Amino acid sequence: MTSRRVILHESTQRSLCHLGFVVFGLAPVLLCIYLAIVACLPGYHQRQATAWAQELEKSFGLTFRVGEAHALAPFRFRLDNVEIMNPASQKLVGKIRSVHLTEQTTGRWNIRLDSPELQIDQIADGCKIVHQWYLSRGQSSRQQATISCESLLASDANTSLSLAALTAEIDSEPTRSLKAQFKILPPSTQKTVNVQSLPDSQFVAWRHGATTEFEMLIPETSEAPCVVLAKLLDLERPYLKSTNLSAIQSSQFAGKIRIAFNEQQTNYRLENAKISNIDMAQLSFGRETLVSGIAQLTIANLVTNSKQLEGASGRIEVGTGYMDSRFLKSLQFYLGFSLKNESPIGLVGFNRTVMNFAIHPRAFQIVGGLEGNAHETLALRSDTSALPIISLVHALAFNPENPVIPGTISPLVRQALVWLPLDDNDRQQLASRQQPLR
Repeated sequence: MTSRRVILHESTQRSLCHLGFVVFGLAPVLLCIYLAIVACLPGYHQRQATAWAQELEKSFGLTFRVGEAHALAPFRFRLDNVEIMNPASQKLVGKIRSVHLTEQTTGRWNIRLDSPELQIDQIADGCKIVHQWYLSRGQSSRQQATISCESLLASDANTSLSLAALTAEIDSEPTRSLKAQFKILPPSTQKTVNVQSLPDSQFVAWRHGATTEFEMLIPETSEAPCVVLAKLLDLERPYLKSTNLSAIQSSQFAGKIRIAFNEQQTNYRLENAKISNIDMAQLSFGRETLVSGIAQLTIANLVTNSKQLEGASGRIEVGTGYMDSRFLKSLQFYLGFSLKNESPIGLVGFNRTVMNFAIHPRAFQIVGGLEGNAHETLALRSDTSALPIISLVHALAFNPENPVIPGTISPLVRQALVWLPLDDNDRQQLASRQQPLR
């Protein structure tokens, strides 16, 4: 077999060389220059930012605004000036200075947040929106992610909570879940502390069926402000609108909180929890302060829903303070406390008050008393028998002129009527001001 030799004219060879230079040399350079110019145009980044905002909205159901989007490398992106809004009210839920995203070969995303800030009063609504969004969509492996940030600030006009060293894992199988670990920073008024020495707090969220559950564990050595938690857990509205929150303005919480919510109601459970630094003088009994002192509430177990308390047990301790003698007489008459002085007058000072309690549907138990100087007992209830819940309400709503006659309904008593497990007969009795039975 003979081979044929193709001989090209010199001009043809030059033309082919010119064509090869244009195709394999000049064209790629021009394409790179074009892409570089396009990438520098504001419109390009705006289109990329809009695309990312739409993708995030599809994943979480919230409204996102992305200032700029940058492709740093294959599978590496950066989003600047990200805002998260409630799609119904368009109120700001949070904002992040920049979000760094890296997609792994497994499809899992590594996400690092720089300077994230959340609005406390919008977080609860945002969580409910995400819950409802996930219920209407199938699971996706692309929603698996690892999120981290050095610090996070949750705040509103009056309160704030600072977190550090936050890491979170989002998984879609077998159930959609989020597991987070973080450290709670002490108030800024305190001296600088070593973040690594702070204990870890945990937060877990998962969904099964039509119910989403949250569990938060805060160690005793790393307390969180009660007012902030009340807002985060949506306990402030509408259930506590009539309550004077100044009593817990400086109080701290530690322990385990578990929440389960669906379309019907929200259920709460507290276990091995402690609320410290409660200012009893700020509790609204009416126009007068009936008890003073700083209290600590230890809760062994508490179960409630968004409508009514189902049960609770624990212990309350109040430090040095005083109690109005009329309130003491009310405790004697309605709750069976025995008094050292059967006819106390004015303000009765005490060094310590310790009471154990257990609340059940329609009944409760209370054991303890007030201790004066030299361990002198001022008031005591040692009987462990159960009392009707309505007796507790009457003890708080006594008539200042005559403690054995039911008096006015103060804001504190009004809140007790909302939460305590009373039946319809009890509520009718309170409405008609009938004398309760001992």
